[in-house]
Amino acid sequence: AKMDDPAILKAAQEVQNLIDMGGFINGASALSYEDAKGYFMNEKAAMFLTATWELPNYTTNHDVKQELKERIGYFKFPLYEGGKGTDHNSFVGGPGVGLFVAKDSKVKKEAKDFVGFFVKEWGKKSVTDAGVIPATKVDTSNLKLSPINMDILKDLSETSNVTTYFDTQTSPAVSELHHELITALFGKQVTPKEFVKQQAEILAKEQE
Repeated sequence: AKMDDPAILKAAQEVQNLIDMGGFINGASALSYEDAKGYFMNEKAAMFLTATWELPNYTTNHDVKQELKERIGYFKFPLYEGGKGTDHNSFVGGPGVGLFVAKDSKVKKEAKDFVGFFVKEWGKKSVTDAGVIPATKVDTSNLKLSPINMDILKDLSETSNVTTYFDTQTSPAVSELHHELITALFGKQVTPKEFVKQQAEILAKEQE
């Protein structure tokens, strides 16, 4: 799909409808990530749209009160009635880091063996000790985990596909404009039509 696809325009319109309905706190588009998280962690906001990197705050972080952790839950973003691609098992995301072995390493086999071992062990310990979700499958049958981690691991095991983030797949110029326009859309500084038009134009220009 192109950026000016009717479905994307409709999505931009619905974002501004949510704003008009009071779905976000005033000035939300001007908040830093930490400020936005602060509203949620201080119980000034009902929901916080984030990703699994935030899970340690709700599971293993000793600075967060257990009482608060027990009141935090997770749910998938609701389906849009009549929307395209309404598969509730489709996720957006991707692994945060990668491990590499130098092609001309004198210990290439040993290094690869270690990386394989490390990834396997990290998959187990990351959930229990660090509270984060790894990019590898984890057997949870013998693990004692928080309910939120169990819910997420179950859903991830049933995914139909995982789509990587749009801004990480584009050039720096497109990514920067995308970020600026997202902020402007939420701040109602651009119309939905301008939002899709500007992004469609820069993508078309790069493909010339």
